[in-house]
Amino acid sequence: MRFSTDQLGPGLSDAARARRWADCLSGNGISFQCPKEDGFRGAIELLKLPGCEIGRANATSAIGSRTAEAIARDRDQMLFLFGSLGGARKVASQAGRDIVLDDGAITLLDHTRPHRTLAPEGGTAVAVAISMVDVAASGFDLAGRLCRTPTDPGAARLLVRYALGLIADPLAGPDGEALATQHIAELAGLAFGAQDRRGERVRAAAAARTRLILTTVRRRALEPDLDAASVGQDFGLSERTVQTLLADCGTSVGREVMEVRLRHAHDLLHGIEPSTATVAAVAFECGFNAVSTFYRAYKARFGSSPGEDRGRPAGSVASRSPVRQSLGATRRNAPRSVMPD
Repeated sequence: MRFSTDQLGPGLSDAARARRWADCLSGNGISFQCPKEDGFRGAIELLKLPGCEIGRANATSAIGSRTAEAIARDRDQMLFLFGSLGGARKVASQAGRDIVLDDGAITLLDHTRPHRTLAPEGGTAVAVAISMVDVAASGFDLAGRLCRTPTDPGAARLLVRYALGLIADPLAGPDGEALATQHIAELAGLAFGAQDRRGERVRAAAAARTRLILTTVRRRALEPDLDAASVGQDFGLSERTVQTLLADCGTSVGREVMEVRLRHAHDLLHGIEPSTATVAAVAFECGFNAVSTFYRAYKARFGSSPGEDRGRPAGSVASRSPVRQSLGATRRNAPRSVMPD
């Protein structure tokens, strides 16, 4: 779910925008107050998974609290991670305790009890609600960890990046959603210093980091000369570490880049008039330096040549993307990895 006050059009007053924003949040179990209505603007993205909800919000001024109705709906104890991503410092409050959050900081609250989050000067925040049952099932005990800042800042940063990556590019299907929830639960345990009863700390960090690497590769796949070294720079990892993480999932940067480029070419070819663009133009736009290489790779992937598909109505593609296959393998394989920086 995505909602922005910019979608409401130019005719509304700032007070009306704030009310519409409050209505949107109320429908998602949040009671909203606006300390400063003048010039109010807000945007929110929300991803709901089984046993887990992830949100990213940006507002010029906001005070939020969970509604009593939402608390009453919870069938088991829920944990709430709230973090500041930018702008002025924010405050999370529960049981008479205030936790001040500077940029990049995150804390853990009990989502089944009243709490408030304050951003009177605005800015961006990330929020993750997850069932305590899922956290316990992942082998972590978070008892006594509420209203605290992380004991492992590196794991906390990875948790935030992973959550935001899921909003931008969710894992598909029930298996993918269950895997995402598992990773969030494990990373929460890592970040807040919980006891790990199964010795899975490295596996949890590696799985989430691999997911972020795959997402980054997919987004940058049309960049020329994208390789493991340039991807590693985004994460402070060596080229060899990136290669190892992806190899443990049965894939590589080159394979993922090829898949994204071929799918992009497939969509372009099926969406153009044959007279408006040549196969060579599509090949170069999708990052191929040689038309002959593009022809061979395309036919091997889709079973038809680019010339045959140019202008043809789009149809289903039988095989699955290696990206999705490799993500499913993350649970089956225990990747070797370093812990978050």
